[in-house]
Amino acid sequence: MIPEYTPIELDRIRGVIARLRYATAEESREIGQAVEAGACPPHLAPFWLSRNSDNPPGIGPSLFARLASDPLLPRYSIYGFFPELFERIYRQGQRPEVAFDGRTRGRVSLFRFDAGDGLVVKPLQSRNEGIIVRLAGEAGVGPRQVESLEGFLVEELVSGPSFTELPVESLEDSDIFAIGNRLGTMVATLHSLHIYYNDATLSDPDGRSHLLFPHFRPGDGNSARSCLLIDFGVSVLLDNFPDLEPEEVYNLVRTTPEFRLLSRMGLAGEEMGRFLSQYRQGLSSVSEEEILSRDLRFAEQGLRQAARMVGARITAPLWEGFQAGYG
Repeated sequence: MIPEYTPIELDRIRGVIARLRYATAEESREIGQAVEAGACPPHLAPFWLSRNSDNPPGIGPSLFARLASDPLLPRYSIYGFFPELFERIYRQGQRPEVAFDGRTRGRVSLFRFDAGDGLVVKPLQSRNEGIIVRLAGEAGVGPRQVESLEGFLVEELVSGPSFTELPVESLEDSDIFAIGNRLGTMVATLHSLHIYYNDATLSDPDGRSHLLFPHFRPGDGNSARSCLLIDFGVSVLLDNFPDLEPEEVYNLVRTTPEFRLLSRMGLAGEEMGRFLSQYRQGLSSVSEEEILSRDLRFAEQGLRQAARMVGARITAPLWEGFQAGYG
């Protein structure tokens, strides 16, 4: 039987989830030992340390017992308690398919509902990522965002092929021009919001693309004209440029040739810290426009990489479209 959680219990559960990323090494070790000893089932591990809490009085033991009896918790883990997912899973009785994808950013959780839509839960990669994805979603450039919990973002699951997966041979030059135009317009929109996208759009060296086509239908060139950008984890909000926080400087630098070279040389720790500090000081002599212009270079580089994979025919119409869209 699925428990009925009170508003106080839900607030407590969501508070525990929001604090998970601040767990100390000692706390993580205690949880691991409890799981290994069989004292705590793995799906209850996130709540183990809160089981004896007495704030509000008595809530810890009773709530832990309620969680232990929840038949949905082993399947959906902590993610079932995120507001939008809780509404659909616990209150509306929907049972989405769930998959967990381990990436460099942490555990990414994907939920697919019978209605054909879906949601993605991701840990934030930077303190401003939540602001950036909300602005991009509201502008129609990125996925739509829904209510989340501290430290995470929850967005619509964008399905469909990426740019390098499109059957380019079935597209007219006018369709390819329109794709470039749409991409240029999206990048210009981000720049008008002081967002430096800072990531490959059309293709990286491995053929991965962050340009997705959720409404694509084979043989329908018009459906290729609607696309979105995804993954704003290394994007930087430049509204206060050049006054940037250290993590923003790190995101700004990590895609530069200098950083990649220094990383290959093994530069880390204090040496890398000095490099980032010097880079930050040098930003006072650089304009915001110069930083944003790097996105245009990324787009051009991505186009060359994509052309090697899907054919050189795309180069002229797509770049012409991009320039027209960017204005």
